[in-house]
Amino acid sequence: MAFDDELIEFPNTLTLHLVVQTRDSKILLTQAHRLKANDYPESWACSLGEQLDPSDVANLSRDCAAVWVRRTLQEELSIYDEECDLNQTRFLALTLKADVINYAFICIAPVNLTAETLRARLSVSSREDVEFSDLAFIGVDEIPAELVSPSRKYHPSTPIRMIYTYIYLRGQNQLRQALQREFRKADSRA
Repeated sequence: MAFDDELIEFPNTLTLHLVVQTRDSKILLTQAHRLKANDYPESWACSLGEQLDPSDVANLSRDCAAVWVRRTLQEELSIYDEECDLNQTRFLALTLKADVINYAFICIAPVNLTAETLRARLSVSSREDVEFSDLAFIGVDEIPAELVSPSRKYHPSTPIRMIYTYIYLRGQNQLRQALQREFRKADSRA
């Protein structure tokens, strides 16, 4: 319907939840701008969210997923092809936020920049898209602690993004063991 400019009869989106991993194995977190009223203003996301644009699928002879990832990195972070090997990008899951029929792909994109280099670049560059107002980085091994005892107000989709990222990078058994340790720590503090 969207391609034929017809009315879509139910609310829906297709989103890319792109998790950015730096060269020094840090995961980018971004804080939604306070004026982004339609999507949990001031909440923290792991890392970026970008709606599918018709231009991403305009030429079906190209790798549409790579076009989407490339556009997201360019618009949101001013990261270009030489700084991200799209062959290392992995789609990890497809999720559904049922209350608004919002499908989202969770994808991880390793970039060839350190966390400090990316932070420095974003402090001086003018990005095409300014949907986030602040950024932070966490280590992959900090994810279980953040899942059990969050240090920030996270976007509702952030925990599932973190879970798939950790499973991809460390494995399902390691996640289970790390979560058990974190729950024991939280119980001992209570």
